Amino acid sequence: MAVVSAHVACRMDLQDDDPSPLDFETVARERSNFSMRKQPRYPDFLCIGAQRAGTSWLYTNLRQHPQIWLPPLKELHYFDTQWPSESSQSNQWNRRWFRHAKYLVGRLRDPRLAFDSTSRWLIRYLFLPRCDRWYGSLFPNNPDFVVGEMTPRYAMLDERVVAHIADLMPRAKIIYILRNPIERSWSAVAMHLEAKRASHIDRASDEEIRSALDWIQARERTDYLKHIDLWSRQLGGDNLFIGYFDDLAEDPTAFLRRVLDFLGVDTSLEQTLPNIHNSVGAGSYKAIPEPYLQRLADLHVDQTQSIHGALANEHTNRWLELATKHASPNRVSPNDLKGDRAAV
Repeated sequence: MAVVSAHVACRMDLQDDDPSPLDFETVARERSNFSMRKQPRYPDFLCIGAQRAGTSWLYTNLRQHPQIWLPPLKELHYFDTQWPSESSQSNQWNRRWFRHAKYLVGRLRDPRLAFDSTSRWLIRYLFLPRCDRWYGSLFPNNPDFVVGEMTPRYAMLDERVVAHIADLMPRAKIIYILRNPIERSWSAVAMHLEAKRASHIDRASDEEIRSALDWIQARERTDYLKHIDLWSRQLGGDNLFIGYFDDLAEDPTAFLRRVLDFLGVDTSLEQTLPNIHNSVGAGSYKAIPEPYLQRLADLHVDQTQSIHGALANEHTNRWLELATKHASPNRVSPNDLKGDRAAV
Protein backbone atom coordinates (compact mmCIF):
# COMPACT_ATOMS: atom_id res chain seq x y z
CA MET A 1 0.00 0.00 0.00
CA ALA A 2 1.05 3.61 -0.48
CA VAL A 3 2.73 5.04 2.60
CA VAL A 4 3.97 8.48 3.52
CA SER A 5 7.33 8.90 1.82
CA ALA A 6 9.07 9.98 5.02
CA HIS A 7 8.37 6.51 6.39
CA VAL A 8 9.74 4.54 3.44
CA ALA A 9 12.58 6.55 1.94
CA CYS A 10 15.78 5.19 3.47
CA ARG A 11 18.89 6.92 2.18
CA MET A 12 22.19 5.53 3.35
CA ASP A 13 24.31 8.45 2.15
CA LEU A 14 25.76 10.73 4.81
CA GLN A 15 24.61 14.26 4.08
CA ASP A 16 27.08 17.09 4.46
CA ASP A 17 24.60 19.08 6.48
CA ASP A 18 23.76 16.32 8.98
CA PRO A 19 23.67 18.14 12.35
CA SER A 20 26.12 15.79 14.03
CA PRO A 21 28.30 16.66 17.04
CA LEU A 22 30.11 13.33 16.58
CA ASP A 23 33.01 12.37 14.38
CA PHE A 24 31.96 10.90 11.05
CA GLU A 25 33.81 7.64 11.73
CA THR A 26 31.50 6.86 14.68
CA VAL A 27 28.34 7.63 12.73
CA ALA A 28 29.60 5.72 9.68
CA ARG A 29 30.25 2.65 11.85
CA GLU A 30 26.67 2.67 13.08
CA ARG A 31 25.42 3.17 9.53
CA SER A 32 27.43 0.14 8.46
CA ASN A 33 25.98 -1.96 11.26
CA PHE A 34 22.53 -0.75 10.25
CA SER A 35 22.98 -1.61 6.57
CA MET A 36 24.24 -5.11 7.41
CA ARG A 37 21.26 -5.95 9.57
CA LYS A 38 19.19 -8.29 7.43
CA GLN A 39 15.84 -8.36 9.19
CA PRO A 40 14.35 -5.46 11.16
CA ARG A 41 12.38 -6.30 14.27
CA TYR A 42 9.23 -4.35 14.93
CA PRO A 43 7.61 -3.99 18.35
CA ASP A 44 5.45 -6.70 19.87
CA PHE A 45 3.40 -3.98 21.54
CA LEU A 46 2.76 -0.25 21.43
CA CYS A 47 1.39 1.99 24.14
CA ILE A 48 -0.52 4.70 22.27
CA GLY A 49 -1.66 6.87 25.17
CA ALA A 50 -3.43 8.61 26.44
CA GLN A 51 -1.15 11.51 27.24
CA ARG A 52 -1.17 12.33 30.98
CA ALA A 53 -2.71 8.95 31.82
CA GLY A 54 0.20 7.17 33.51
CA THR A 55 2.26 6.15 30.48
CA SER A 56 5.52 7.35 32.06
CA TRP A 57 4.76 5.26 35.14
CA LEU A 58 4.08 2.26 32.94
CA TYR A 59 7.30 2.78 30.97
CA THR A 60 9.36 2.98 34.17
CA ASN A 61 7.93 -0.27 35.50
CA LEU A 62 7.89 -2.28 32.28
CA ARG A 63 11.57 -1.43 31.72
CA GLN A 64 12.39 -3.28 34.94
CA HIS A 65 10.83 -6.52 33.76
CA PRO A 66 13.48 -9.07 32.70
CA GLN A 67 11.34 -10.35 29.80
CA ILE A 68 10.53 -6.93 28.34
CA TRP A 69 12.76 -4.58 26.34
CA LEU A 70 11.88 -0.91 25.91
CA PRO A 71 14.08 1.76 24.29
CA PRO A 72 16.28 4.04 26.41
CA LEU A 73 13.95 6.88 25.39
CA LYS A 74 10.30 6.52 26.27
CA GLU A 75 8.84 8.17 23.16
CA LEU A 76 10.32 7.55 19.70
CA HIS A 77 7.77 9.61 17.72
CA TYR A 78 8.38 7.80 14.47
CA PHE A 79 4.90 7.30 13.09
CA ASP A 80 3.56 10.71 14.14
CA THR A 81 6.45 12.77 12.72
CA GLN A 82 7.26 13.29 9.06
CA TRP A 83 10.80 14.59 9.07
CA PRO A 84 12.15 16.77 7.66
CA SER A 85 9.20 19.12 7.05
CA GLU A 86 7.92 22.49 8.16
CA SER A 87 5.01 21.12 10.21
CA SER A 88 4.53 21.93 13.88
CA GLN A 89 5.16 18.27 14.70
CA SER A 90 8.45 18.49 12.85
CA ASN A 91 9.40 21.56 14.87
CA GLN A 92 8.69 19.60 18.04
CA TRP A 93 10.83 16.77 16.69
CA ASN A 94 13.69 19.22 16.04
CA ARG A 95 13.55 20.49 19.62
CA ARG A 96 13.37 16.93 20.92
CA TRP A 97 16.32 15.94 18.68
CA PHE A 98 18.58 18.65 20.08
CA ARG A 99 17.62 17.75 23.64
CA HIS A 100 18.51 14.09 23.07
CA ALA A 101 21.69 15.03 21.20
CA LYS A 102 22.79 17.16 24.15
CA TYR A 103 22.20 14.19 26.43
CA LEU A 104 24.25 11.95 24.12
CA VAL A 105 27.16 14.40 24.00
CA GLY A 106 27.22 14.39 27.80
CA ARG A 107 27.46 10.59 27.78
CA LEU A 108 30.24 10.60 25.18
CA ARG A 109 32.34 12.84 27.40
CA ASP A 110 32.24 10.20 30.14
CA PRO A 111 34.66 7.34 29.29
CA ARG A 112 32.49 4.90 31.25
CA LEU A 113 29.41 5.67 29.13
CA ALA A 114 30.89 6.75 25.80
CA PHE A 115 30.20 3.59 23.84
CA ASP A 116 27.96 1.49 26.04
CA SER A 117 24.77 0.01 24.58
CA THR A 118 22.69 3.10 25.40
CA SER A 119 25.08 5.51 23.70
CA ARG A 120 25.28 3.30 20.61
CA TRP A 121 21.50 3.12 20.52
CA LEU A 122 21.26 6.91 20.77
CA ILE A 123 23.70 7.32 17.88
CA ARG A 124 21.54 5.05 15.74
CA TYR A 125 18.36 6.84 16.82
CA LEU A 126 19.68 10.35 16.20
CA PHE A 127 21.94 10.02 13.16
CA LEU A 128 20.68 7.29 10.87
CA PRO A 129 18.08 7.96 8.15
CA ARG A 130 14.52 7.60 9.42
CA CYS A 131 12.58 4.87 7.63
CA ASP A 132 10.80 1.63 8.48
CA ARG A 133 14.03 -0.36 8.43
CA TRP A 134 15.70 2.21 10.67
CA TYR A 135 12.75 1.96 13.08
CA GLY A 136 13.05 -1.82 13.11
CA SER A 137 16.78 -1.54 13.82
CA LEU A 138 16.04 0.18 17.13
CA PHE A 139 14.74 -3.05 18.68
CA PRO A 140 16.83 -6.12 19.58
CA ASN A 141 16.37 -9.29 17.54
CA ASN A 142 16.65 -11.38 20.70
CA PRO A 143 13.54 -13.65 20.79
CA ASP A 144 13.81 -13.89 24.58
CA PHE A 145 12.43 -10.34 24.87
CA VAL A 146 8.99 -8.92 24.30
CA VAL A 147 9.81 -5.52 22.82
CA GLY A 148 7.67 -2.43 22.77
CA GLU A 149 7.43 1.29 22.27
CA MET A 150 5.39 4.00 24.01
CA THR A 151 4.42 7.22 22.24
CA PRO A 152 1.14 8.65 23.60
CA ARG A 153 0.50 10.69 20.48
CA TYR A 154 0.07 7.51 18.41
CA ALA A 155 -3.56 7.33 19.53
CA MET A 156 -4.25 10.32 17.26
CA LEU A 157 -2.69 8.88 14.11
CA ASP A 158 -4.82 8.93 10.99
CA GLU A 159 -6.10 5.73 9.43
CA ARG A 160 -3.51 5.33 6.67
CA VAL A 161 -0.66 5.45 9.21
CA VAL A 162 -2.38 2.97 11.55
CA ALA A 163 -2.96 0.72 8.53
CA HIS A 164 0.75 0.93 7.75
CA ILE A 165 1.57 -0.03 11.34
CA ALA A 166 -0.75 -3.03 10.97
CA ASP A 167 1.14 -4.03 7.81
CA LEU A 168 4.49 -3.82 9.60
CA MET A 169 3.42 -5.56 12.80
CA PRO A 170 0.10 -7.35 12.25
CA ARG A 171 0.24 -9.19 15.58
CA ALA A 172 1.21 -6.17 17.68
CA LYS A 173 -0.65 -5.64 20.94
CA ILE A 174 -1.90 -2.15 21.74
CA ILE A 175 -2.13 -0.61 25.22
CA TYR A 176 -4.43 2.39 25.63
CA ILE A 177 -4.98 3.97 29.05
CA LEU A 178 -8.01 6.24 29.40
CA ARG A 179 -8.41 9.06 31.90
CA ASN A 180 -11.30 11.36 32.80
CA PRO A 181 -11.21 13.88 29.91
CA ILE A 182 -11.54 16.87 32.26
CA GLU A 183 -8.75 15.73 34.56
CA ARG A 184 -6.56 14.65 31.65
CA SER A 185 -6.91 18.03 29.95
CA TRP A 186 -6.12 19.94 33.15
CA SER A 187 -3.04 17.78 33.68
CA ALA A 188 -2.00 18.53 30.08
CA VAL A 189 -2.40 22.26 30.77
CA ALA A 190 -0.14 21.88 33.81
CA MET A 191 2.48 20.01 31.77
CA HIS A 192 2.34 22.63 29.00
CA LEU A 193 2.82 25.50 31.43
CA GLU A 194 5.76 23.85 33.15
CA ALA A 195 7.43 22.90 29.86
CA LYS A 196 6.85 26.07 27.87
CA ARG A 197 6.64 28.80 30.50
CA ALA A 198 8.38 27.25 33.54
CA SER A 199 5.26 28.13 35.51
CA HIS A 200 3.39 25.83 37.91
CA ILE A 201 -0.32 25.76 37.18
CA ASP A 202 -1.20 26.78 40.75
CA ARG A 203 0.72 30.04 40.21
CA ALA A 204 -0.11 30.66 36.54
CA SER A 205 -2.07 33.69 35.40
CA ASP A 206 -5.52 33.46 33.87
CA GLU A 207 -4.09 34.47 30.51
CA GLU A 208 -1.45 31.72 30.66
CA ILE A 209 -4.02 29.06 31.53
CA ARG A 210 -6.46 30.14 28.82
CA SER A 211 -3.67 30.16 26.26
CA ALA A 212 -2.64 26.65 27.31
CA LEU A 213 -6.24 25.43 27.07
CA ASP A 214 -6.27 26.53 23.45
CA TRP A 215 -2.96 24.74 22.78
CA ILE A 216 -3.38 21.25 24.19
CA GLN A 217 -5.76 19.68 21.62
CA ALA A 218 -8.05 18.69 24.47
CA ARG A 219 -10.94 17.15 22.53
CA GLU A 220 -8.71 15.52 19.94
CA ARG A 221 -6.65 13.76 22.60
CA THR A 222 -9.73 12.48 24.44
CA ASP A 223 -11.61 11.27 21.37
CA TYR A 224 -11.27 7.82 22.88
CA LEU A 225 -14.05 6.10 20.93
CA LYS A 226 -12.63 7.20 17.59
CA HIS A 227 -9.17 5.99 18.56
CA ILE A 228 -10.44 2.64 19.89
CA ASP A 229 -12.50 2.04 16.76
CA LEU A 230 -9.60 2.80 14.42
CA TRP A 231 -6.99 0.68 16.19
CA SER A 232 -9.46 -2.18 16.73
CA ARG A 233 -10.39 -2.29 13.06
CA GLN A 234 -6.76 -2.35 11.97
CA LEU A 235 -5.27 -4.74 14.56
CA GLY A 236 -8.28 -6.51 16.08
CA GLY A 237 -10.17 -5.87 19.28
CA ASP A 238 -8.53 -8.82 21.05
CA ASN A 239 -5.14 -7.13 20.59
CA LEU A 240 -6.27 -3.93 22.32
CA PHE A 241 -5.89 -3.45 26.08
CA ILE A 242 -8.14 -0.70 27.43
CA GLY A 243 -7.03 0.40 30.89
CA TYR A 244 -8.23 3.16 33.17
CA PHE A 245 -6.09 5.68 34.99
CA ASP A 246 -8.56 5.40 37.88
CA ASP A 247 -7.57 1.75 38.38
CA LEU A 248 -3.90 2.60 38.05
CA ALA A 249 -4.11 5.35 40.68
CA GLU A 250 -6.07 3.12 43.08
CA ASP A 251 -3.95 -0.03 42.83
CA PRO A 252 -0.78 0.29 40.71
CA THR A 253 0.36 -3.27 41.40
CA ALA A 254 -2.90 -4.86 40.27
CA PHE A 255 -2.96 -2.66 37.18
CA LEU A 256 0.58 -3.64 36.24
CA ARG A 257 -0.24 -7.32 36.65
CA ARG A 258 -3.10 -6.94 34.18
CA VAL A 259 -0.77 -5.31 31.64
CA LEU A 260 1.87 -8.02 32.08
CA ASP A 261 -0.77 -10.73 31.66
CA PHE A 262 -1.95 -9.03 28.45
CA LEU A 263 1.64 -9.02 27.16
CA GLY A 264 2.09 -12.69 28.02
CA VAL A 265 5.02 -12.32 30.42
CA ASP A 266 5.63 -13.35 34.02
CA THR A 267 3.20 -11.57 36.38
CA SER A 268 4.89 -12.62 39.66
CA LEU A 269 6.01 -9.11 40.53
CA GLU A 270 7.71 -10.10 43.77
CA GLN A 271 10.29 -11.99 41.71
CA THR A 272 10.46 -10.00 38.50
CA LEU A 273 9.88 -6.42 39.74
CA PRO A 274 11.18 -6.12 43.29
CA ASN A 275 11.41 -2.33 43.04
CA ILE A 276 8.00 -1.54 41.56
CA HIS A 277 7.31 2.19 41.47
CA ASN A 278 3.94 2.97 43.02
CA SER A 279 4.08 6.73 42.49
CA VAL A 280 1.78 7.27 39.53
CA GLY A 281 2.46 10.96 38.93
CA ALA A 282 0.69 12.36 35.82
CA GLY A 283 0.25 15.72 37.48
CA SER A 284 0.27 17.10 41.02
CA TYR A 285 -1.82 20.22 41.64
CA LYS A 286 -4.71 21.66 43.61
CA ALA A 287 -8.35 21.11 42.70
CA ILE A 288 -9.36 22.62 39.36
CA PRO A 289 -10.72 26.16 39.99
CA GLU A 290 -14.42 26.43 39.16
CA PRO A 291 -14.15 28.75 36.12
CA TYR A 292 -11.74 26.37 34.39
CA LEU A 293 -13.66 23.33 35.58
CA GLN A 294 -16.79 24.73 33.94
CA ARG A 295 -14.92 25.48 30.73
CA LEU A 296 -13.48 21.98 30.58
CA ALA A 297 -16.87 20.47 31.44
CA ASP A 298 -18.49 22.43 28.60
CA LEU A 299 -15.74 21.19 26.30
CA HIS A 300 -15.99 17.54 27.25
CA VAL A 301 -19.53 16.81 28.50
CA ASP A 302 -20.97 15.66 25.14
CA GLN A 303 -17.85 13.63 24.44
CA THR A 304 -17.95 12.06 27.91
CA GLN A 305 -21.61 11.17 27.46
CA SER A 306 -20.72 9.26 24.29
CA ILE A 307 -17.80 7.55 26.03
CA HIS A 308 -20.03 6.39 28.88
CA GLY A 309 -22.71 5.26 26.45
CA ALA A 310 -20.20 2.99 24.70
CA LEU A 311 -18.01 1.80 27.60
CA ALA A 312 -20.45 2.13 30.55
CA ASN A 313 -18.46 1.37 33.69
CA GLU A 314 -17.98 2.92 37.11
CA HIS A 315 -15.16 5.12 35.86
CA THR A 316 -16.97 6.56 32.86
CA ASN A 317 -20.02 7.09 35.06
CA ARG A 318 -17.96 9.19 37.47
CA TRP A 319 -16.48 11.15 34.55
CA LEU A 320 -19.96 11.92 33.26
CA GLU A 321 -21.25 12.95 36.69
CA LEU A 322 -18.39 15.44 37.04
CA ALA A 323 -18.94 16.87 33.56
CA THR A 324 -22.72 17.25 33.88
CA LYS A 325 -22.44 18.75 37.36
CA HIS A 326 -20.14 21.56 36.25
CA ALA A 327 -21.19 22.19 32.64
CA SER A 328 -23.04 25.48 32.10
CA PRO A 329 -26.74 25.02 31.25
CA ASN A 330 -26.54 27.26 28.19
CA ARG A 331 -23.30 25.89 26.86
CA VAL A 332 -22.59 25.76 23.14
CA SER A 333 -21.43 22.35 21.94
CA PRO A 334 -17.98 22.33 20.26
CA ASN A 335 -19.66 20.46 17.40
CA ASP A 336 -22.16 23.30 17.00
CA LEU A 337 -19.27 25.77 16.88
CA LYS A 338 -17.68 23.77 14.07
CA GLY A 339 -20.94 23.89 12.17
CA ASP A 340 -21.23 27.66 12.61
CA ARG A 341 -17.68 28.16 11.32
CA ALA A 342 -18.37 25.94 8.32
CA ALA A 343 -21.50 27.97 7.51
CA VAL A 344 -19.50 31.18 7.58
